[in-house]
Amino acid sequence: MRKAFSLIELLVTIAVALLIIGGAVYFFSKALTNNIGTLSFSRGSVSVFQAVKVIDSDLLKAGYGINDTSVYPPVSWDNVNRILIIRYVDYEKPGCENATFSSSSTCSYVVQYKLIDGNLERKVNGSLFIPMFDSGVVEVSDFNVSFNSTSHVVNYKLEGTLNGKYFSIGDIVICRNWR
Repeated sequence: MRKAFSLIELLVTIAVALLIIGGAVYFFSKALTNNIGTLSFSRGSVSVFQAVKVIDSDLLKAGYGINDTSVYPPVSWDNVNRILIIRYVDYEKPGCENATFSSSSTCSYVVQYKLIDGNLERKVNGSLFIPMFDSGVVEVSDFNVSFNSTSHVVNYKLEGTLNGKYFSIGDIVICRNWR
């Protein structure tokens, strides 16, 4: 009749248990790493689509409240410095529904988009440029804009990488408030 396990039996049991635990830790860490990568890619994708939505929103307002487009062009593109400039009166702001654009009005907005160090940045009314993306996730390599001042159509495109994978996105917007 045996009362206890031998030293060899205990060592074999501990070795088998360590192998099982090691395997579990390995697979758990792999799953966690994959999950972090997926979440980062998802966050980056959402931020790219949100940026397009913000640019579209500004472009849809372009020209609202501007009486003389020769003085205040609703949309302009500086191809050398890669700056998109959009001007409008924010008709959604209380008290601004019937305002006219002027450089001193609190209802008037001048929004600028510029590619700075691999990030598209947005500036409103002389504030600082604010990055639109997490630079560790989204790297913008090109920002290009073209527009037709007769048909009031603006075409823009962003190109870059999202977690190291190439993306190209943009939109064609008809600026209905541009007169």
